[in-house]
Amino acid sequence: MLRLSEEGEGIVRLELGDPPSDRDEADYLAALEAIALRRSPFALVVELSGGRKFGHEGERAQALWFKRTRATMDATCRACAIVRPTPTAAMQNTFSRLWSFPVLVTADREEGLAFARRHLAARGLGA
Repeated sequence: MLRLSEEGEGIVRLELGDPPSDRDEADYLAALEAIALRRSPFALVVELSGGRKFGHEGERAQALWFKRTRATMDATCRACAIVRPTPTAAMQNTFSRLWSFPVLVTADREEGLAFARRHLAARGLGA
């Protein structure tokens, strides 16, 4: 199950949760494209639950998206919190190197949302 929503305070949430669906990979890649089309400043909160893996083509498409949209994301995204059940230092390191904006990998949804809000507020955006 995938959901892409906007919280109205500049927070964009991408949730990939249970139960898994055959459409998850395609929906996830489409959501990434929608996020990259944003032109107004935002903070991204990505919530990933479960241990699903995408296929080789899905992983490749995601990597190409990161590379292709880096400049656009750096221009519009103020921060990204990635909420995962078991975050690691390696995940934090990997995601922090993708973009120039602050990234937090955490297991705590509220911590992720607070991180996103804090970085929007630091730029005079959000609630």
